[in-house]
Amino acid sequence: MNLETQYKKFYKIIQTLPEGPLFSKLEINPTELCNRRCSFCPRGQGYPNKNEHISLEVIDKIYKDLKELNYKGLIEICGSGEPLLSKNLLPLVKKLSKFNLLITSNGDRLTTDKILELNNNGVNYFIVSMYDGEEQISEFKEKFLKAKIDENRFWLRKSWYEHTHFNNRAGSVEEFQKKLATQPCNILHYQLDVTINGNVEFCCHTAWKNNYYHGNILSSSLKEIWYGKKMQSYRKLLEKGRKHTPCKSCSVGGTRYGQEFVEKWNELSN
Repeated sequence: MNLETQYKKFYKIIQTLPEGPLFSKLEINPTELCNRRCSFCPRGQGYPNKNEHISLEVIDKIYKDLKELNYKGLIEICGSGEPLLSKNLLPLVKKLSKFNLLITSNGDRLTTDKILELNNNGVNYFIVSMYDGEEQISEFKEKFLKAKIDENRFWLRKSWYEHTHFNNRAGSVEEFQKKLATQPCNILHYQLDVTINGNVEFCCHTAWKNNYYHGNILSSSLKEIWYGKKMQSYRKLLEKGRKHTPCKSCSVGGTRYGQEFVEKWNELSN
């Protein structure tokens, strides 16, 4: 099974606790640095580069909370920066090595030695978002095969032309401004997003706004935030559309994944 197919299957892992289904994907942003300024990203429209990195305290707390949950889903290290620029990337990977761990990178700093280091310290899967063109495929494939990484463990994503998944990042990008006020969004039903200081972001698409959070894991647990009243109320709102802040100006599809989770949440609430 190739990684693109396996990646989609992770979205269907429903680990149910008495309170309801647990998130199947935890996205961790390890840094506020990026070396690119892509036109479809808020960084290409003035979002600042900040030399800030995930703290060891936050890393330890993530591990503690996931261990207590016996978490079975996917952890994706990506977020609003380039993970390979994080000074605490290796401590993060080592700490979370017992879980299903994936890293998504633009590949600019990805060498064969770096692949080996990450693999040897616990990274199970790699996604490279290639933005420059067809010639990158053979370049990255050679690096992974030289590191003896099975082809089912890396996905070379052709991001230079696969624009169907691009969106306006909850209104932070001038392009892709089609609004979907009446369309539901499933993201909060299956995904949780933690940033460098422990804040749990509203969702992965509001990371650029810096002022919409569900809580902070240094003062609450992942479980408490996930099953808390705030997230529960927004899940209900998003099942009916996006007429509320910060979702009312968002153009993300939002229903590609997670319908099974929506049905499970509603089944348990009836």
